[in-house]
Amino acid sequence: MTDFVLPSNADIEAIDKSGYTLSSDDAGLIVDYQAAVIKNLIDQMSADETVHIRSTFQSTGKTEKFIVNDCTTIPNIVTTDVWGNAVLDTSTFFTMSGNHDKVFKHTVVGGSAGTNDDDEIVSITTRLPGDSSDSTIDFTADPVALNSAQMANLNFKSTYDLSEIKNHADVALGTDSDELGSNLIALFPNVVDVGVPDAWVKDYILNLVCAGFNELPVNGVLVIMNAMYSKVNTSVWTMLAAQDSVGRTYETSEINGSDAGVDIICIKRLS
Repeated sequence: MTDFVLPSNADIEAIDKSGYTLSSDDAGLIVDYQAAVIKNLIDQMSADETVHIRSTFQSTGKTEKFIVNDCTTIPNIVTTDVWGNAVLDTSTFFTMSGNHDKVFKHTVVGGSAGTNDDDEIVSITTRLPGDSSDSTIDFTADPVALNSAQMANLNFKSTYDLSEIKNHADVALGTDSDELGSNLIALFPNVVDVGVPDAWVKDYILNLVCAGFNELPVNGVLVIMNAMYSKVNTSVWTMLAAQDSVGRTYETSEINGSDAGVDIICIKRLS
């Protein structure tokens, strides 16, 4: 297991990013300083470890293409999305990432939207893994806030069936009895308005951040992008306060984007 050394802001600023194969012609929201953070951490990994990318409605394959083309190490790359094209076209994910054997697609359950007379989304109906019936989220009411103990224990491991996480050739990452062991998790929280009330967007981001940290092994790293947005950075500090309350420890590093202030927060789990 890699014992990561978190990059500092100065480390990332000092990197020559001009040779990166990122292209503005490729659909995708990753930018060079975010790529530099990912490369810094992945280049510390071994090839048998796993990076887990969560980029809801944005998984075009551009980040995965960068890892394959520009990183010294190519670990297993698992990308989670609903693959629904709500923000960006995700249909060419494998093609964009070069149909590389170590790039795997993980599909999470989508849902059907309920709308009102003004075509505003007022609910989502879905069936989560392990449930025997559908459940409906009512966006006309506020989400129920999690307490610290709930945040410190939330994870999504029950949704990871490795027999259904497959690469371009339909080869599975593992069996249904295997566990996804992510050494590095990169979250690209969606901050584009997709018609969901802001309170529920914040709740979703908080859930992703909490689950990401809780799923890390000791010395694993969670990287959260788009931290310049209050709905993201507030979720980060709320999650860390919950970890404090149960005695877990961690190390953080904040990375600035150009003219954006802090855009990336790296968190290394110590206990």
